[in-house]
Amino acid sequence: MKPLGWGVCLVLSMIAGAAYNAAGPPFDIVSSLVRDGVGMFTDVFPGYSMAALALTLLIIILYKKLTTRGVSMLGIVFWHVASGAGGGFSIVAAKIAVIMQGLA
Repeated sequence: MKPLGWGVCLVLSMIAGAAYNAAGPPFDIVSSLVRDGVGMFTDVFPGYSMAALALTLLIIILYKKLTTRGVSMLGIVFWHVASGAGGGFSIVAAKIAVIMQGLA
C-alpha cells in the first residue's frame, strides 16, 4: 500500500483541525490542549496574533521538511489556529458545527 502524500495529509488535517475547533465534548480535549499551547506562546510573545501564529506554523512546516506524519500532526494544530483566526477556515469550522448539530 502506498503512503499518503503530504498534500492529502494537509487536507485531512485541515478537516480534523476545523472539526476539533467546532466539536464539543469529548473532542474538546484536543481543542483545550491547543488553546493552552497557544496561550503559553502568546504569554511569552504578547504581540503575536492568531494570524501571525498560523504563519509561523506554516514556516515551520515548510522549513523543517517534515514527514507526512509530522505534517499531519502540526497541520492539525495549524488548521485549528487558522480557523480561530477568522477568515475562510473559521467558515469551515462553522459549517462543520452546523453539520454536527444536524446529525445530533
